[in-house]
Amino acid sequence: MRNKGIAFRYSLSILTITILIFALFFIINRNISKRIILENVEKNVENLTISIANKIESVIKSVQKIPDNQSSLLQNFHFSADELKKLIRLSLETNPEIFGSCIAYKPYGFYKDSLYFAPYYYRSGDSLKFENLGNDLYQYFYLDWYQIPKELEKAFWSEPYYDEGGGNILMCTYSVPFFKKTEGKEEFSGIITVDISLKWLEKLMSKIKLFDNGYAFLLSGNGTFITHPDENLVLNQTVFSIAEERNLSKLREIGRDMIKGNSNFVSYTSIVSGNEGWIFYAPLKSNGWSMGVFIPSDELFVDLYSLNRKLLILGLSLIHI
Repeated sequence: MRNKGIAFRYSLSILTITILIFALFFIINRNISKRIILENVEKNVENLTISIANKIESVIKSVQKIPDNQSSLLQNFHFSADELKKLIRLSLETNPEIFGSCIAYKPYGFYKDSLYFAPYYYRSGDSLKFENLGNDLYQYFYLDWYQIPKELEKAFWSEPYYDEGGGNILMCTYSVPFFKKTEGKEEFSGIITVDISLKWLEKLMSKIKLFDNGYAFLLSGNGTFITHPDENLVLNQTVFSIAEERNLSKLREIGRDMIKGNSNFVSYTSIVSGNEGWIFYAPLKSNGWSMGVFIPSDELFVDLYSLNRKLLILGLSLIHI
């Protein structure tokens, strides 16, 4: 009996040590595998995000050059009304990324007897349409796209907005002030604008597919959702208003870091599905926007979880034997 007791205790000790070794191996293997997967995913998502951000940046920079160059022309040369219309139309014909463009003069700045003068071309289907903006219901010189660059005396990207009375779509506007020399001094004369439709950005972002429930989104310089798979958020919410409503301090921190123009790869809870996961974000430096890409953890580690289950079953089978 005594020998049997010793043998039992010896077998139990060996079994316990075996279980502990297996558990230690299991935990170490899981953690190392998880870290390797995260490192690889971070590199891949970073490359993807930066690639898409650069694609958007290249379009934005090419768009910005148009009013920047036109401002120099308007400062140094006089154009008739017809010549201005041809100049604007040509910019749309040669740049398909632009939805619309306008040269908005200050009150009485073009015709001495006319409060408004703002020739505007925009896309309508496959054709270009013309409007002369400005009336008592659309006093453009009180709008942000006109007022802010005028007061700052420098180029300005607007927050996303619905342009009712102008293009009548969701858009963002890049505005550049132009000046005329009067008695040796530069005097403000008006604003040149180019509009980018948000539909172009929505299509681009919707093509980004990461697993089944991963997604990408864009924030403006103030944290407003420019694109997002939940269309109810677009233009209606900021990352900070969502953080406040749902008491999400981590989301608030991420939002602050994004609008500061920083990049990072951090844990994140989706505001769409509530799934835990990871987010990589990077800035669009030309206009102060930021792009984020979310990957759900359960899909990211699905192969690892499957492998761990198989290892666990195998280990338990060996112990049983």
